[in-house]
Amino acid sequence: MSEQAGPPSKQVQMVKQVQEFIKDGDDVVIVGVFSSEQDTTYDLYLEACHVLREDFKFLHTFSSDLAKLLKASPGQVVMVQPEKFRSKYEKASHTLTIKVSLSTRCVFV
Repeated sequence: MSEQAGPPSKQVQMVKQVQEFIKDGDDVVIVGVFSSEQDTTYDLYLEACHVLREDFKFLHTFSSDLAKLLKASPGQVVMVQPEKFRSKYEKASHTLTIKVSLSTRCVFV
């Protein structure tokens, strides 16, 4: 219950933080990459995080260094498999681009 009191997504600023989640994690790592807190796609991401916070661990960043590590650009969400669950037959990560619609705001996951 105490997890529900905090924000649905944790901000990460350093490459090493994400690398630790990828190396030692037991579940997928979902990272939203945004240009700033004022980014409209960031608001949509947080809405989805609120709905799915019990099922997944969400992270977000505004760092261009982390965007390079994840091979993503602002407005994208990257799902990365922890190293111990990867196989040579699957992609290590999947990227989703968030598109803002003026008519509807939908959960994108």
